[in-house]
Amino acid sequence: MALADLIARLEQDADSQVQAIRRQADDAVRAINAAADQALAEATAQHLERRRAERQAVLRHALADARRSARADELAARHALFARILRRAHALLPEVALSEAYSRALATHFTEALSYLEGLPCRVRCARAWEPVLQPLVARHADALLEIDESLGPGLIAETLDGAVVVDNTLAARLNRRERRLAVELMAEVNRGVA
Repeated sequence: MALADLIARLEQDADSQVQAIRRQADDAVRAINAAADQALAEATAQHLERRRAERQAVLRHALADARRSARADELAARHALFARILRRAHALLPEVALSEAYSRALATHFTEALSYLEGLPCRVRCARAWEPVLQPLVARHADALLEIDESLGPGLIAETLDGAVVVDNTLAARLNRRERRLAVELMAEVNRGVA
C-alpha cells in the first residue's frame, strides 16, 4: 500500500498544483480583463472627451455666428426704423413750415445764419412764402439783400456775395445736420423701450 499511498499522494499533489495553476491563471485572466476594461474605459473616455470638445467648439462657433447674424438683423431693423422715421420727418417738413412756431423760429434761424457770415455783405435766399417774415429782418442789415429762390424749400440760405461762405438753414438741411444726433437719441429711446 505504500506504493498506492505514494501514487495517491502524488495524484493529490498534482491535483493541488493543477488547482493552484488554475487559480493563478484565473487571477491572471481577471487581472488582464480588468486592465483591458480599464484601458477600454480610458480610451473611450478620451475619445468621448475629444468628441465633446470638438462638438463644443463647433457649437461655440455656431452660437457666435448666430449671435453675429442676430445682431446684424437687429442693426438692419434699427437702421430701417431710423430711415423710415427720417423719411416721415422729411415728409412732414412742408406741414411744419406752415406752422406759427416755425414762422417764429425762422427769425432765430436768420440771426444764426448771419452770425456765421461775421458782418460780411451777403444775400439771403428764400422761397416767396418766407419773404414776409424775412424782409423786415433783412431790412435791418444794410449789407444784406433778400433774393427770392423758389427752388428752395422751407427756410433760408445766407451766403456772402462772393459765395465763399454759405449757410444752409433750410428745414431739410437743419434736419440733415441733426441726423446723427437724432439717430443716437432715437436708438437710446428704442433701447429703453426694449429693456
